[in-house]
Amino acid sequence: MRSGVLTSVHAFAADPTRGVFILAYLFVVVGGSLLLFAIRAPSMVQGSDFKGNSRETMLLINNLMLTVIAAMVLIGTLYPLLLDALELGKISVGPPYFGLMFALLLVPIAFFLPPAVYSRWQADSVKRLARELAVPAVLAVITGIATAIWLPTAGAWGIAGSAAAVWIIAADLKYFFIRLRDHKKPGRSEIGMVLAHLGVGLFLIGASLTNAVSMEKHLRMEAGDRFELAGYEFVFEGTRGVNGPNYVADRAEFIVYKDGEIEARMYPEKRRYQSGQVMTEAALDPGLTRDLYVSLGEPLDNRGQAWAVRLYHKPFIRFIWLGGLFMMFGGFLAATDKRYRRKAKEATP
Repeated sequence: MRSGVLTSVHAFAADPTRGVFILAYLFVVVGGSLLLFAIRAPSMVQGSDFKGNSRETMLLINNLMLTVIAAMVLIGTLYPLLLDALELGKISVGPPYFGLMFALLLVPIAFFLPPAVYSRWQADSVKRLARELAVPAVLAVITGIATAIWLPTAGAWGIAGSAAAVWIIAADLKYFFIRLRDHKKPGRSEIGMVLAHLGVGLFLIGASLTNAVSMEKHLRMEAGDRFELAGYEFVFEGTRGVNGPNYVADRAEFIVYKDGEIEARMYPEKRRYQSGQVMTEAALDPGLTRDLYVSLGEPLDNRGQAWAVRLYHKPFIRFIWLGGLFMMFGGFLAATDKRYRRKAKEATP
């Protein structure tokens, strides 16, 4: 539950029943994983030795970093609550902590993903890996330079994120097309791996560029006022009163123009519920490469003609969700590979 101690957007919801749902979900996921491990433990055997430059090492590093990320989220969520429970003071954990830690931990994950795809089991040659990954590395460097030139506001995180995304996407696509060229039909596990890695690349594009090049503006607007943001012209048409199921609201109308043509009509609201609570209902116009938000603040005069308005332009934010879908579908597809559907007794030596 959102107690005021946590300020992160990842904090729990205000409804206590959702906390029960989250606990039940964690019980099913964690308990199910431990139960599956207990059932399959007798069929597990000790693997062969492997060297530092092998696929096993790359997978181990990536799994370790993902575990560290999960631990980082857990610590950032529970540490303020622990301090509060022990009466050692109150602190807030928010986007600065999560943003910095995710950026630092995603760098090694992004670096080791392509070598993990190309490396061989047990042992491999560094020279061979360098030769296989030369083209993706060059494309990543070119992307970083291009981002720095064409998007100077992207900053170090935006440049590094876009370069890392191309590094991963180019390496996996090359691997997939090489398999097709050599007439080796990729199995479900390989296709799932490629899709999941593409999802990581899309996620990096969305996470890095959204934070780096997003634009927002807080301003005072009256009916007829116009404001241009990121190439979009927002025209405030005014407000009118509307009645909802359990609230009354002031609904504003904004017309958004792009290159002189209507791009969207947006209707943010300022709602007043019967309980006395006042809520802001932002208007959203989604798109594959950008999202537009309009939020209605407080009236700035007694007539309700002038309003505080917040305009947002969020590029590539949909790539975060699209990347998550790719990772989820890739993991599901890989799990259905026939190699993982053998009976336990067939895997027992």
